[in-house]
This record gives sequence, structure tokens and C-alpha cells, in this order.
Amino acid sequence: MLRTKLNRWFQVGFWALLLVFVAAMTALGDRRLPDPPGWQVWHESGSVLDLTSYNGRVITGGYQGLGLYDANGTVTKAPSQDDQGWKVRALEPLAGNRLLIGHTEGLLVMHPGGEVLPVTWPGQQCYQVECLESDPTGKVWVGTMEGVFVATTDPRDESVRLERWELAGDLHSARVFACLADNDGGVWFGTYTAPAGGVSYFSDRGCQHWTTATGLPHANITCLLETSDGSVWAGCGFKTAGGAARFECNGQDWSLVETLGADELAGPKVRSIFEDSRGWVWFGSEQDGLAIRVNDETMVILKEGSGLPHLEVMSFFEAADNALWIGTLSGLVRIEQPAVEMLLEKQDIL
Repeated sequence: MLRTKLNRWFQVGFWALLLVFVAAMTALGDRRLPDPPGWQVWHESGSVLDLTSYNGRVITGGYQGLGLYDANGTVTKAPSQDDQGWKVRALEPLAGNRLLIGHTEGLLVMHPGGEVLPVTWPGQQCYQVECLESDPTGKVWVGTMEGVFVATTDPRDESVRLERWELAGDLHSARVFACLADNDGGVWFGTYTAPAGGVSYFSDRGCQHWTTATGLPHANITCLLETSDGSVWAGCGFKTAGGAARFECNGQDWSLVETLGADELAGPKVRSIFEDSRGWVWFGSEQDGLAIRVNDETMVILKEGSGLPHLEVMSFFEAADNALWIGTLSGLVRIEQPAVEMLLEKQDIL
């Protein structure tokens, strides 16, 4: 009987200590380091897949809907699932102070007064939008899970009309995750369908295609960027494989001239690429933070403890005051200009 009672008390004591230990670890896990000087971090912003300027403010889009922030970092509207369940994946400003919103179930237009209207698709079927890109003619290229569409504005009533792009069948696959209209009049697409995905370029001179067989680090293309020197970068990967590829034009044709692997980036899969006004190129990874390259050299890598709310870096935006906004899978960051400069002065890997 005594042994039974002792065993019972031992079990009660063991479970009580275990609960105390779990509670203590949870409390420690919830403790967050203070933001670095010059940084503002909003963990409650949730995922930020895209962000841009709208009506003098910064607007974000993610799985929680839309968020709106003043240029100085004041929250005007926090992201919320109240936005009719929108899971926003892409944002693109339009003429007339309007905003095109691509989400998992279609396309919306936000008007200056705040009214939001759906865009009608050809055939009435809606598609999941993955990317939006304006070109110099005013058209917007719409990449979806089912190919490419072109959005144009009717000047008579400012309505947005969508048409399926006639050359979409020439892409590697219909899953278009990235699009880019370059300064030379060409348009680029990245498809996310390993092993069949890749990069495609179209212009009035013809088209070109690249796959892993012709040098791409991975067939899942996540992002495209044209830098100030006229190069085009493509980010790619899946989990522990991937990298970035750079293309140059000789005046007629484009060539893949350089690739970056995990040893020159924060991690193997590149999720986003951005060039700031200084000419620094930022590479966001899927699960390893970000890397800053200056003059073709990786100068800084930000990982754990750097101030990032999450190590999956999904979007960038530089405001008029040169503050840098960074969207992650779980939180938004605003870094003031002096703090951005300090990153390079440290020249260390955090």
C-alpha cells in the first residue's frame, strides 16, 4: 500500500514538474529580442508576400489580407481576415490612383475611394494569381496557376479587361510564378514546375528559353528582377536546392552568364530579389534569412538574431525616404536609411 502511494505521488510530482518545464520553455520562446536601432518590426502583420506604395502609404498583401502603413511606420490598417478571406499574393499600382490586387481566387481593383471591385476573367472562370507586372505601354502581365493573362484599362470607364495571352502555350508550363517587363521592351516569365519549369523571354526579336539543362540552378522559378546595369536575375529552388542566375544581353540575344549557390547566398532557395537605390542587390531566401551583395560580392548575411521576424523573406520595397521595407512569412520590417547603411559598415555575418 505504501509503495502504491509513493508511486502515485512520484507520478503526480513528475507530471507537475513536466508542466512547469513546458510552461517555462514556452515563456522563453515567446520572449523576443528588442528591435535593432532604426528597425521597426510588426510580428502581427503575418505573411507579407508583396508590398508597394499606394496613396502615399505602404500597402502590404498576404494571407491575412491587406495592411496599410504610413511612410513613417504608423499602422493605418492592420492585416485582417476580415478582407473577405482574401489571400493576397501580388499588388500592382494602376493609372488613376488605383491598385490591382491578385489573390488566390482572382483579381480585384481598389479605387481611390476605397471601393474594391472584382475583375471578370475570360470564360467567367477565376484563377489564382501569382504575380503582376506593368510594362511601359500600361498593360499588366498577370501570371497565374493556369497561364498568362494581359490586363488593360478601358479609357472610357477605367474598367479592367483581361485577355489570355496568345503565346502562353510556348511557356515551359502553365504555372507562372514570376513575370518581368524589362526596359528593352521584352517580357520574362518564370514557371514553377520542376523538373519542367524554367525561364522564358519574349520580344519582337523572338523568344529564348532556359532550363536546368542549359544552366539554371533549379527548375522552380520564384522571382525575376532587372537591375540598373541591365542584367536580369532569376531566383529559384525548392527546400535545400536552388540559387540564382544572372542574364546579360549582347544587344541581340540574352545569355546566362552567372549562377549563385548557397555558399554565396543566405540559403539554397531564393524566394525574392530586390535592388535598392544604392545598387545593392538583396536576396531573400525561403528559410535562411537574406544576403546583401555589393559590387558582385556578398557583404552581409542576416540570419537568426538579426532582427528579422522570420527567415523566409518574401518581398522588398524602398520608400521615398530610402527606408527599406521587408516582408517575411511572419512579420513586416521597416529599416530606416541610417540603419540600412550600418548593415554594410558591419560587414559581418550575423
